[in-house]
Amino acid sequence: MVNSGASIVILVAILALVNFLAERRTLRLDLTSNQQYSLAPQTLSVLREIHDQVSIKVFETAENRNPGLEDLIQEYSKRGPITYTFVNLDRQPDEARRYNVRAAGTIVLEQGGRTEQVDTPVEEALTNALSRLVRQVQPVLYFTQGHGERPLDGPDGSGLKALSEQLTAKGFKTQSLATSPEVPADAAAVVIAGPQSEFFSAELEALDRFLNQGGAVLALLDPPPSAGLPDFLARHGLVVGDNLVVDASSIGQLLGLGPAVPLVTSYPGHSITEGFSLMTFFPLARSVMPASPAPQGVTLTKLLSTGSDSWGETDLASPQVQFDQGVDLAGPVSLAVVSSWTAPGASPGPEEGAASFHQARLVAFGDSDFVSNRYFNSQGNGDLALNTISWLARQEDLIAIRPKDPQDRRVALTLVQARTIFISTVIVLPALALGLMVWNMLRRRAL
Repeated sequence: MVNSGASIVILVAILALVNFLAERRTLRLDLTSNQQYSLAPQTLSVLREIHDQVSIKVFETAENRNPGLEDLIQEYSKRGPITYTFVNLDRQPDEARRYNVRAAGTIVLEQGGRTEQVDTPVEEALTNALSRLVRQVQPVLYFTQGHGERPLDGPDGSGLKALSEQLTAKGFKTQSLATSPEVPADAAAVVIAGPQSEFFSAELEALDRFLNQGGAVLALLDPPPSAGLPDFLARHGLVVGDNLVVDASSIGQLLGLGPAVPLVTSYPGHSITEGFSLMTFFPLARSVMPASPAPQGVTLTKLLSTGSDSWGETDLASPQVQFDQGVDLAGPVSLAVVSSWTAPGASPGPEEGAASFHQARLVAFGDSDFVSNRYFNSQGNGDLALNTISWLARQEDLIAIRPKDPQDRRVALTLVQARTIFISTVIVLPALALGLMVWNMLRRRAL
């Protein structure tokens, strides 16, 4: 009797200890295939950069509560200096008026008197708003126009609207730059996306001056007959090939990609691609190689290359595509190169509103299709483009993989399938269990 009492006391003590630890130590395992309930690398990167307290207010009503949102914000608060409260719109209308909130589901982020509103309660929107909130300066990106470049706000497949919207969401300001003798002083970077005609010498000289003052340029070039800016890029160690990159790898064929769509699955060490493991592909690309030797004082790094089953086809007029030893460029073929050097004209004290840095940064890709609306959200294309621009604009904390989009994993059933599942689970299985119980009872009585 004493032993039984002691066992009960020990059991109760163990259960109490387990309950105590469970209240204070929460263990969560994300077993979803795409880690849907884990914070994305970009979110973690932004949270690491927050030094001052951020307050998050979620405005809701009793009818539209979102338990998943509370779990998400809890994860944010565990990783950074973030506090959060849930405000009932019906009971606290004054609080809603204070923040100009008009609809349930609105999220308000506040830091140091500045606020950002989020209307879509998903991780990507929340992280983008957080990034905008904690930035003191809005980096300005200029996209050149006037040479047949892709339109910045073009909504069709060839435009850059998807890229522009993502950049704006992350706190960048995007503007078009027509033919100009100088790059604006507030430019964090200049993007040249798919020019069809060559630039005037005065424009290229302006870009050179901008780079030598510590500026940054991204050149996205397509195969001939599109413009290749060969002289401008060659001055900085980038050799643009007059070819079309052909990829005959089995991986591309398995994915349904043609030989004119090079696929990249591995990346060398560079800040832009650190931790990057997503596939990217580049429809109709030309080679971009580092010069050998590199210009004095210039550091050249291959950013990405195709596999060994690829080459740079130089005979663009022939309908027969085949590798010609000694004529074509043998693979692996470099598709993008980073060039950087100490900027001689960078001023140590930039004037108000001006962007000035001590290192010139230039990145050239042999393709512009991968950033177009048609391909931006395919595989890792968009992430690679955003990472590259973030590095050029000195916003390194934004270099990461974007948060995942929620996936709808519901199973659509026909009426017959629904009836079959109902009958088997609600009728057949319970009947079998009941039958086994009756059979077991009768068998015992017979014994």
